[in-house]
Amino acid sequence: MGDLDPPSRPSAGYAATIQRAHPPKDNEEPPYAEGTLLAKRYRILRRLGEGGMGRVYEAEHLELGRRVAVKVMRRKYADQKAMVERFRVEARSASKIGHPNVVQVFDYGTTEAGEGFIVMELLDGAPLSEVIKQQGPMELSRALPILCEVATALRAAHDSGVIHRDLKPANIFLLRTNADERERVRVLDFGMAKLVDITTDHAGGLTQAGEILGTPEYMAPEQAVGGEIDRRIDVYALGCVAYEMWTGMPPFSGPNYVSVLAKHMDEKPPRISDVRDAPAALDAFVVKALAKNPEDRPANMGVVMAAVQRIAEDEGVQASMAPARAIDLPSMPSLGPMSRMSSTKRRFTRMNRRMRRNLNLGAAAFVLLVLGALVEWRFGPPPPHKGPGTLVVATTPPGATLKIDGKELADRSPAVAELAPGQHLVEATMPHFLPQSRAKFEVRPAASHVLRMTLQRDTYKLQVTSEPEGAQVYIDGFSVGTTPLETDVDPWDTHTLRLERLGRHPWEKILSAGEKPKEVHAEMRKREAGDEAD
Repeated sequence: MGDLDPPSRPSAGYAATIQRAHPPKDNEEPPYAEGTLLAKRYRILRRLGEGGMGRVYEAEHLELGRRVAVKVMRRKYADQKAMVERFRVEARSASKIGHPNVVQVFDYGTTEAGEGFIVMELLDGAPLSEVIKQQGPMELSRALPILCEVATALRAAHDSGVIHRDLKPANIFLLRTNADERERVRVLDFGMAKLVDITTDHAGGLTQAGEILGTPEYMAPEQAVGGEIDRRIDVYALGCVAYEMWTGMPPFSGPNYVSVLAKHMDEKPPRISDVRDAPAALDAFVVKALAKNPEDRPANMGVVMAAVQRIAEDEGVQASMAPARAIDLPSMPSLGPMSRMSSTKRRFTRMNRRMRRNLNLGAAAFVLLVLGALVEWRFGPPPPHKGPGTLVVATTPPGATLKIDGKELADRSPAVAELAPGQHLVEATMPHFLPQSRAKFEVRPAASHVLRMTLQRDTYKLQVTSEPEGAQVYIDGFSVGTTPLETDVDPWDTHTLRLERLGRHPWEKILSAGEKPKEVHAEMRKREAGDEAD
């Protein structure tokens, strides 16, 4: 660890990149001065830092005398419903979880000027991002307990129906606790969080179709394309964090946002052992956490915790709590990071070079969309634009032939087209799928859009009957019901149709590719005493 002096005063950390205190711009409201009374109960002591959404102050509760951190939304966002709601969700999410490894939220309210504010515990320590930056890669004896505590916090969040969506080292705070000289973890900044129905794992809330939230270096592939998400995006992000803790750098990096997103979606997950010696089990865990397909990742944080603890046991590390050691954290004179926006389950690993190029173009269009939103939030609505808009067309599965207003595009999906403002007809076709999928889409001037289309597999109806009735029907070994029945069959593959019934010999038929029989009838021969088993 580095030889760094501890801070003389406590600091707090509440997610993404923090800017040091600086004079406000001409069009910004000035920060609250020392001694200002906030909401009639919090006296401002000093400004800790600020970011894109607001400022954070150290304050004191008048009645209780308690020192707290107060995050105050910038006044220009007070009348923007979506921003106000995100601020409220941040407070609600952390408060709902109520876990020792999640930053505590004490209060939420609105100032006399209409600004939202969140009151949180004041933390003494440093964000994990600063620790890695100043002290370099960690040893297992330190990294594994931290990983275990982060996974514990995320499991509590998921059990409460909260997906973090922006987990990264800047949002993991290492806390000094003088009582036992152990460093503890606080997971911060739930401003990007998504609330889900924990009975269905269905995510709902503020995100619109095609919206991308998160930080590119830690973003799961399905999150990067604005697709459906669940708790496994946090598993992916934790895999990225684990990689960075051990190597000192994120698993994927690049010169710009687009290149990083493309690597997450298309490149093979890197191995820690390619950078630094590591236990095979840790190497395997990170690769699994970084799987492109969510189905291939650990299913939940309980599985992650068990894996980390097994690695710790094998390496002789106590991972259920941080090891006893003198805390050596970098000095943090101001607030840790504050919330900002940084601008599927489809499989991208088999894409050819042309499709990867199209994917980069699609990601570029996403970036334009997110950057446009950031500019509008910071400087207000832009003046009316004229000129063509950009449309990204993605299909499930990818590789479809696309036509816009009857003209075929040179590239297959995902593809990008520059279109005149107005309504356009988009058509997608693909072999072995239904003839055509159509959608009318309104393109706005000088705007970027995303259109997703799902193609339906071409099937035919097959009637299956038998004598006697009640036979169990199997197609390629999977039961589809009992006779008589009607079922959908893919005509482009060869299938084995098998019927079984108690007291009768099994009956089989091969359905060849390209064959589309409307009905099949099976006469099932009675099994006699002495017949050999089928």
